[in-house]
Amino acid sequence: LDEAAATLEPAGRANPQDTGVLHLWGDILTAAGRFPEAEEAYLLAAQAVPTAGNWNKLGAALLARGELDKAEIALRQAEAADPQAADPQFYLGRLFAQRGESEAARAALARYLELAPDGPWAGDARALLEGLE
Repeated sequence: LDEAAATLEPAGRANPQDTGVLHLWGDILTAAGRFPEAEEAYLLAAQAVPTAGNWNKLGAALLARGELDKAEIALRQAEAADPQAADPQFYLGRLFAQRGESEAARAALARYLELAPDGPWAGDARALLEGLE
């Protein structure tokens, strides 16, 4: 993993518009347990191409690490970039549930299900909603 990360870093830094390389670099760093560096790779992608998907990737990674405040900032950026993007709503719902903010979690998860009733996280969203009641 370290060798792969070392190979991808120069390519990612030289081509910040190539978010696929930056995401792969971040994923490899995450797998290697090098979380601050992974965060930087995902942030570079989101800053270079500020789409909902790129901000969501950063937010999901931060949420997985338990960095809720930073995750919320990234996920709000994803939401602002595309209010119709479903995935940021799912991750916001998880984030709010972890914080014990049940009403906000319900609203975000309901919005996710409205946008993607058969989406990849629909089952998880429904289970989270049931757990909030």
